[in-house]
Amino acid sequence: MQNVKIIQDSSYGLIPFRFRDEKLEFLVIYHQKGHWAFPKGHQEAGEDNLQTAEREFEEETGLKNYQVLEDEKFFEHYNFIYGGQAYDKTVEYYLAEVGEGELEIQDEELQAAEWLAADKVLEKLTFPASKKVFKQALAWLKTKSLSIEFELI
Repeated sequence: MQNVKIIQDSSYGLIPFRFRDEKLEFLVIYHQKGHWAFPKGHQEAGEDNLQTAEREFEEETGLKNYQVLEDEKFFEHYNFIYGGQAYDKTVEYYLAEVGEGELEIQDEELQAAEWLAADKVLEKLTFPASKKVFKQALAWLKTKSLSIEFELI
């Protein structure tokens, strides 16, 4: 039996949301590799987890007007094989309320990005782990005193 080394991998990202026309919307991105998810990426030297999440969000979306809600983090965990190598991946997400700004996607990594209502986000997200973390974030948002009502999925 062959011993397969599993690489531990971590990424950091934001679950971006905004209020438009008294409706809550979330930003999802479509990666060049063919899946829908939230903006995230790998840490660079000298960055803490939140700095990584913010840099990746800004690079992938061009958006700079946002406020991170640092009082809660959400964790996505999954395993995958890529290029014959096994990975054990954890993604740490923060919620971020996005203000006005022009969405400019990073063509090298992304094919598209869309602002969607919560029910449409669940239809769009590709992987079960992403849907699970989104439901957790949505449930947490529901407990906060937001200025707007929205449906909890």
